[in-house]
Amino acid sequence: MLVLDEIQTGLGRTGRMFACEHEDVVPDILCVSKGLSGGIYPIGAYVTTDRIWRKAYGTKKRATLHSSTFGGNTLACAAAIAAINLIVDQDLATRAAESGRYFRDRLESVADRFAMLKEIRGRGLMLGLDFTQTTNRVTRAVRNQTAAMVAVQMLHRHNIISLYTFANPNVVRLAPPLDVSQTDLDTYVDGLEEVLRRNRTYARLALSTGVLIRRNRPGRSRE
Repeated sequence: MLVLDEIQTGLGRTGRMFACEHEDVVPDILCVSKGLSGGIYPIGAYVTTDRIWRKAYGTKKRATLHSSTFGGNTLACAAAIAAINLIVDQDLATRAAESGRYFRDRLESVADRFAMLKEIRGRGLMLGLDFTQTTNRVTRAVRNQTAAMVAVQMLHRHNIISLYTFANPNVVRLAPPLDVSQTDLDTYVDGLEEVLRRNRTYARLALSTGVLIRRNRPGRSRE
């Protein structure tokens, strides 16, 4: 059986209701969560066919195998139903596809001008900024912290919160709301361009990031 994890990629994030639709793949079991309630309430679910469900839980002996301490939460389920209706009624998957194309085009124009930003990857409004890793003596110590330093710069210079991926600290992940405005996307790209223009080398990026962290650490006066 084919089991797909669409906990992050599902519910419109990549420009289709589920990312597997891009490849015309229909899984036997589909796992969903995170955006299932629109971020209002924790909930997760898996979807499968009636045949598979009955095979797993269709007897009296197996009927209670699929249990959960917090399962059947009516508030979470109500939030999920409302979120699904909103995603479908407002066609947020299509909106994510359109916004994602605009966002990616603008980000790629920045990557074309700054060698530190190696590649833009992803679909819809689930994108990754991959920063080049170098091996020369000056940058060896900081090459694996580039994305983290860019995130620090974006926070302290432009009040924008972003994170690097846990699997690769040199990739900044971008997953804005599906109804994000073009103005907000422009704000991010303009801020990123300013940060890269200000810090064209790894050494400069490391130095200025250290200054920002010291300047903004808790308890330190900014006067």
